[in-house]
Amino acid sequence: MVRIVSAPVTELERREHLFDWFERERRDVFAEIPIADKFDERLKKIAALLTKNFKLKK
Repeated sequence: MVRIVSAPVTELERREHLFDWFERERRDVFAEIPIADKFDERLKKIAALLTKNFKLKK
């Protein structure tokens, strides 16, 4: 997920990739966090949280 939010893409693409990852790898998240689609503001908040708290290892 950190790699997804650290990628040099647009904000919308970042949210789309994050949403796709949740759909593919962690569908259970949708039961707790009602994320509608790639336009959901919750994805923006999750991306910001990940960016703030985690960094890619070099």
